[in-house]
Amino acid sequence: MATTDPNSFNDPDLKALVRRAWGTEAAPSALRDRIEAMGIGAGRARAAEITPAPAMPASAWPWALRHPRPLYGLAAAVTMVIGFAVAYQLDQPPAWKSTSGAYVVSSPTAPAPPPSTLPSALPVNLFERLADAHERCAGYPDHDGFKGVARDDFGAVRQRLQNELGFSVLAGPLENGKGDWTFRGAAVCPVGQIAAAHLMFARKRQAVSIFSLPRAACPQARTGDVFESEDPDHPVAVFVRPGGVQCVVGSSPDGSLSSADLHRIGEGLIQE
Repeated sequence: MATTDPNSFNDPDLKALVRRAWGTEAAPSALRDRIEAMGIGAGRARAAEITPAPAMPASAWPWALRHPRPLYGLAAAVTMVIGFAVAYQLDQPPAWKSTSGAYVVSSPTAPAPPPSTLPSALPVNLFERLADAHERCAGYPDHDGFKGVARDDFGAVRQRLQNELGFSVLAGPLENGKGDWTFRGAAVCPVGQIAAAHLMFARKRQAVSIFSLPRAACPQARTGDVFESEDPDHPVAVFVRPGGVQCVVGSSPDGSLSSADLHRIGEGLIQE
């Protein structure tokens, strides 16, 4: 009689015995129905044929979902992203600052416009063209374009300029005539391609120009807006009004005139 190794499971008789005992064994009917309802599809498989699926490695899950409470982990991730976005925005320069160095000082008639519209609110190179016109006319020995009008009659000067140009003109003595300014005359002068009313004033080594442009010269700006340029050589204040655009330009070798000074001069003329 042949001997069989007790540690060997290759004995045909043993295999046949196991197959007769458990080969037709299956899960209970209720359990099979429940598994089929879950969509696993192994409800009617034999017990010996069911192989458990390998577990997914823990590293395959996103870290937020491996949180003991996945929703809390996801909320923490979203909060972190929002925090970085807010910090980035706070670190940026003011969005309303214009690339040309001009900015809105006040807008009494409407709320602030979207930041994307401000750099284009004024025509490109407007401040440069105003400074060029100011320097050109400041070099003339005489800036009086209306010899038949008395220089101290600003009402007549204004009316003459308005009749010629067809829009509102700002004219009057600077600082109500108390600032020792000398009026050098008025004329129609080009600012770029635009014909503008231009009044020139001088005080020692300081010079101030009052330009009036048609309202259509700044179509993107809103009525009531006030712009300033902080150029130390030619500070500018621009007032957008219903009937036109008034610009005050200054120059002084020692930098004694600022955009704030020109803003104050312009407001004084407008309120007269």
